Amino acid sequence: MIESAIFPVKHEPKVRSLKDTVINYKHSFAPENFQRPEAWGKHNRKCYFQSLLMNRLEGNFVIVDIELAIAKLEKIAPTDRAYKFFVELSKQGAEYIILDGNNRFKFLTALMNDEYQIPRGTYNYVVEDDILTLVVGKHNNVFSKLPRLVQKVIRERQLVISEYVQINYRGLSDVFTNVNSGVPLNNQEKRNAMDSQWADWVRQIRKENSSLLVSLFGPKYKNRYRCDEWVVQCLDYAINCTPSKIKGVGQNTMDSLYLSDTLPEKKNFFFETFIKLTDYISTMRNDDNFTFDCSIDKEKVLLRPGSVMNLFWMMVNGVETYNDACAAVIAHENAYRDTALVNDDGNNYVWACGALGAKNNEMRMKVLSEILETLNCSPVEQLPVEQLTE
Repeated sequence: MIESAIFPVKHEPKVRSLKDTVINYKHSFAPENFQRPEAWGKHNRKCYFQSLLMNRLEGNFVIVDIELAIAKLEKIAPTDRAYKFFVELSKQGAEYIILDGNNRFKFLTALMNDEYQIPRGTYNYVVEDDILTLVVGKHNNVFSKLPRLVQKVIRERQLVISEYVQINYRGLSDVFTNVNSGVPLNNQEKRNAMDSQWADWVRQIRKENSSLLVSLFGPKYKNRYRCDEWVVQCLDYAINCTPSKIKGVGQNTMDSLYLSDTLPEKKNFFFETFIKLTDYISTMRNDDNFTFDCSIDKEKVLLRPGSVMNLFWMMVNGVETYNDACAAVIAHENAYRDTALVNDDGNNYVWACGALGAKNNEMRMKVLSEILETLNCSPVEQLPVEQLTE
């Protein structure tokens, strides 16, 4: 199969009315592989509603026609990852993939279905060359209760749609990256869209441990995939940092994991350790018998991302039971609060836990190794990632 034959192909951009767009693409899906999580708040929605009234709708909606894309790949590249991906979505009833414009589409759908409550206030709207006034109160704060002229204006607003009909998985990643160039993707958003087994694996870890991640990062834990990046940091730290081989963890090292596209030989062990970590933290939070000194806020300690990451490392390296995990957390907090514990440069352990550079990890390894020794656990020497083959 010639790889060059699988280049992205799209129809000429179409101009559709807002009403037709909402109806035609109602069976669309925005996969998190190639979309930022829905993140619009009240301010974003109100601003877009005002742009809608004033006919200032800029930017294409970038769509993939799933059935046409399946037919193309079936002929030229049935082994490409995108083929199975598209087929599974089709089985679930999806007809289109939204690569760009998901927040806008969700808003328009909610508006047309009366799910969006328009904020009270006075708005201007354009009808041909005239600027008219719309007053919204509690009596008319949904679409179906707006004046008929305003409803007509909104339904007939024109949107530009770009539909891809041939595209492979790498093309999906490239198009997603390119269309988001106006709001630059961060490193983890780029990794999430890579054609890599790591992207799928990290998303699965996140899904299975969402309760822990919500506790650590709040209800918007998926915002810009900061929780995914923390998961990757945990894995990179656990795989590549040992007492005898200390490395820093950064954007370049995390990129290397994804670019290798080779999952660890012990991938199931790491996955299960994350599950156990989530269970242990939840149990500790609700365990009245697990306490620190009365001056220490237990919740604050157990939900400190750096400390939880260190517990993950210790669990990968020998801490197995809940009781040992409790003892490890207490010993770790004692080190965290020990003002006399400093390295040769005069930096304390709080500093060490604040970043993942080589110097930080050098101090972390010293402290964590000593904790494991007191628990009669021995750090496991990991193979370098390039040797972690399936």
